[in-house]
Amino acid sequence: TASTPDRVLFVRNNALMVVNIDGTNERTFSNAATSFSHPQLSPDGESLIVTAFTPRWCSEIMELALDGSVKRTLPTGDGCVGYPRLSVNGQRIAFKVAMPVIEPPPPHIAVMNRDGTGLVNLSAMLPQPTGGCTASGTPKITYHLMGWLSDTRVQIYRHVCGLGSAYFGINVDGSNVTQDYAGMISPDGSRTVRGGPAVIVTNLASGTQSVIGQGAVKDRTGIGDQTFYSPWTADGSHVLFFKTGAGFAIAKADGSGETPVPRMPPLSTPWGFAGRHDRLLYTEWFAAGEQSVWNLYALTNDGSDPVPLSVGKGNVSHVVFLSGR
Repeated sequence: TASTPDRVLFVRNNALMVVNIDGTNERTFSNAATSFSHPQLSPDGESLIVTAFTPRWCSEIMELALDGSVKRTLPTGDGCVGYPRLSVNGQRIAFKVAMPVIEPPPPHIAVMNRDGTGLVNLSAMLPQPTGGCTASGTPKITYHLMGWLSDTRVQIYRHVCGLGSAYFGINVDGSNVTQDYAGMISPDGSRTVRGGPAVIVTNLASGTQSVIGQGAVKDRTGIGDQTFYSPWTADGSHVLFFKTGAGFAIAKADGSGETPVPRMPPLSTPWGFAGRHDRLLYTEWFAAGEQSVWNLYALTNDGSDPVPLSVGKGNVSHVVFLSGR
């Protein structure tokens, strides 16, 4: 049986595309919906979870096989849903109900088992704000799903108009609500990383911390779509970060072995590692006259030229590495 090469999946102009890691054999991955966004590879590497838009321009969550066929559409309740994130063990899925069809409830973050059972509105379990900007007497609230903190706990960002923003940790049953920012979780769920005056890696079991890249740095994680980029390598051994005045660098999770990424453009958006910690996938904004696009490249951290994967063909986002087999 012929082996499958390493591939890169990405969204370009709302279409779900795939290309070999060397830039060859680009093709459409799936035509199961009119457009796609926010693909995520399942922890077992056997399927993809994506936001799929229907002809009426509402959205649902699909699970696709690696050949692009539809395994199932997840029963997420009423409303247009998206931003799906699987738990570390792949047994649960959290998502955002962004544009409800029915007037109540308002946009919120929900979680359920991967088989579609046990749907819970987590936003309703958070401390409810009073005051601030209102619409018809209801506070104007924006939610973002920041990610999983364990197999049973997620992190939510909430902005209340006129009152400000806060981060919350909450269990999948709505219990143990805490107000804090923990950072981006490692692939095995044991550590988190967050930016600031330095990048801090925290062991969730012991509470011990490692400092990476002392100075004005950040882990290049943020709010909304950017949370779909992880600064971790797949094995959790290294972290990518940005150092003001010096550009991108990679270091081991214990803070040792800091190495600059010499050919990484400072205004690019990193989308994660392609298998090894010395290969990165990133998009870079390019303007030519009245045309502007986000191009996609693969970069080996040895100073060699980036490999163009999608250049001049349209805006690329939401990039996922698919390991060969």
